[in-house]
Amino acid sequence: MTFDSTRAQQIRSSAEFRGADANCTYVACASSGALAANQSHAYELHNLHTALSSGVTGANQIVAVVDEGFRTSHQEFAGKTIYPSGNLPSADHGAHVASLIAGNLDSKGMHGVAPGAGLHLTALNPAGGTNLDLANVTTGTLDAASKGAVAQNNSWGFPVSATDFQAHLQANPGRTVAQGLNAVIANYGTAKWQGYLDASTASRRAALWSGPCRTMRP
Repeated sequence: MTFDSTRAQQIRSSAEFRGADANCTYVACASSGALAANQSHAYELHNLHTALSSGVTGANQIVAVVDEGFRTSHQEFAGKTIYPSGNLPSADHGAHVASLIAGNLDSKGMHGVAPGAGLHLTALNPAGGTNLDLANVTTGTLDAASKGAVAQNNSWGFPVSATDFQAHLQANPGRTVAQGLNAVIANYGTAKWQGYLDASTASRRAALWSGPCRTMRP
């Protein structure tokens, strides 16, 4: 792999690269609170411009995204290979996340971390909204794995700390992970949680075989 320092700096200074900067008013882009100062650009922190200068764009790879919905007609997805799993409601958050992952590098707007990658998209709930349909997500995760997705992003935002979940399992040593998720996060039924965990395992195996490891944030 050969990096091109001149090309890297061209990418780094381009309006499209800079267009992904959140430029938050408050720390962590909160609606209020401490004022943000001396913010670092996430792409720069990850040396994305250097990686892209070598031609590493995610081409011929698929990244799965599970979110409340997507605007697949957005310019950042024009001409991109997209595999939908079930019905996909229209929603801005999923479009935002998916564009940061794989938005087109085309001198328009902004671009994603892997602009050459295709996308596999699943809705949290095919009927719309943020109420998690765990069966739908499980089906989508299995479908993504069957298509060779190398990573899956679950930006679900449950208001539960990981330490609370860990503490629950430590206090109940006989419980399985599925039982813990059902008790601490949401009561969808232990069997459904176990089904999702099994699908997640299949997804990780696919990722290890075909590319970078899977990313998940519950």
